[in-house]
Amino acid sequence: MSYVRFACGIRKAGLEIDWLHDRHGALSLLVECSRGGLGLRPSRLVEPFAWYNPRKLDDATPPLVEAVLPFVKGARA
Repeated sequence: MSYVRFACGIRKAGLEIDWLHDRHGALSLLVECSRGGLGLRPSRLVEPFAWYNPRKLDDATPPLVEAVLPFVKGARA
């Protein structure tokens, strides 16, 4: 099922996970790992992909692994 059907009631075409499923039939999981934002470092202004990276990767990784691992292993609720 298309991810965009559940995206806050807004239908937006072209999301990568929908393309991946439509093109290859692959199951996908979108994981947000930070709240994003520019921060105070001017160098981040020219790196838009860095805007949404966690500031402290070592602190962000363990909770992400714990949250995603059941999906990767195929656990059922």
